[in-house]
Amino acid sequence: MVILLIIGFSVYQNYYNTKPQTQNSTPQTQEETFNWKTYQNDEYGFELKYPTDYEVAELKNEDFFIIRYARDLSYENPAYPYMRIEFSSQNYEEAIEGELKRYPQYSESINNIIIGGVPGKKFLYSSEMGNTFQTIILSRNNKAVEIFFSKGSLLEPVISTLKFTS
Repeated sequence: MVILLIIGFSVYQNYYNTKPQTQNSTPQTQEETFNWKTYQNDEYGFELKYPTDYEVAELKNEDFFIIRYARDLSYENPAYPYMRIEFSSQNYEEAIEGELKRYPQYSESINNIIIGGVPGKKFLYSSEMGNTFQTIILSRNNKAVEIFFSKGSLLEPVISTLKFTS
């Protein structure tokens, strides 16, 4: 009985009570991403890996990219998770302030994060329909790089492969 209480308490502490101050996005095992495609963009200085049944859509005259299920042309179908990566003209502080003004409920769910050696903030929120989304804002050369995607989606491991190349 005592052993069960100790195990239960340990699981509770590890699962429910941990809110790390800084999270590092660590690469997935090479085995997990071995067959994934690699996207590289020299203009914006980044590369990442993504699942083979997804594609990267470069939107002309825009500073963002969408990783979407290859058969979902709208990229907004809730059945298919998608990720948006935007290289903002705002500086990092302005982007953080803007996100907090748009979603004041974030104040309870903000964590520091480091992705590809670049520091930033991760925000979590839930939609009225119960879907959970993440916005990550990174500070790269004092400009904001904003990443938006659904939490728990197939695309979450993509973040661990993101590298800034210049």
